[in-house]
Amino acid sequence: MSKYPISKPIFDTLENITIDSILTDSPTFDHFDHKAAFEFLNQYSENKATFEAYRREVERLLQWCWHIAEKLVLFLKRQDIEDYLEFCLNPPIVKADEI
Repeated sequence: MSKYPISKPIFDTLENITIDSILTDSPTFDHFDHKAAFEFLNQYSENKATFEAYRREVERLLQWCWHIAEKLVLFLKRQDIEDYLEFCLNPPIVKADEI
């Protein structure tokens, strides 16, 4: 089994994203993260390419927060962001038999 879980996507496509679906289908993490991310992403609902790019990065940050740092976005400090960037620059290698 992999040291780092492979999670399902948090946010749906632009056409299907709603705050109700996020809060209903969310994992057991604080709804603050979901709501804040939704409100941020919703600002870009008129531009599909921007929405998709930002969605990818927001999901990556949320997944790292929850599964690696084990904290909510609200509680991130400067060192956490530096750790996150380092993680993104040097992601762990996961072998196919570990998935």
